[in-house]
Amino acid sequence: MFPPSFFPVEIRAMSVFSALIFFFIGVGSVFMYNLFKRELHRINNKIESQAKVTTEKIEDTHERIKDTNDKVDLLFTKIDNTNSDIADIKTHIATITEAVLWIKQYSFKGHK
Repeated sequence: MFPPSFFPVEIRAMSVFSALIFFFIGVGSVFMYNLFKRELHRINNKIESQAKVTTEKIEDTHERIKDTNDKVDLLFTKIDNTNSDIADIKTHIATITEAVLWIKQYSFKGHK
């Protein structure tokens, strides 16, 4: 039974057909190995270049986020300063209004 009848191999000696088949199998195996090796190198290089670009984009995004956070912090600081200034102005206006009312009250009493 071994080898199958469609595979021309003689049990006692190797036929020319068997030698040709083994030769082409060997050449095909080397060719396929080199093809797979080249393809794996190409894919690996593409992955590495994409990873490098992605890393640069991530770093750029982090820089933009940090810059935006700094701008927002500065904006909140300015808003807090503005609110503090408005509170001071309201206090001064209230003091001035109280002084004007006091002056009006005592100035009318002085005329009577």
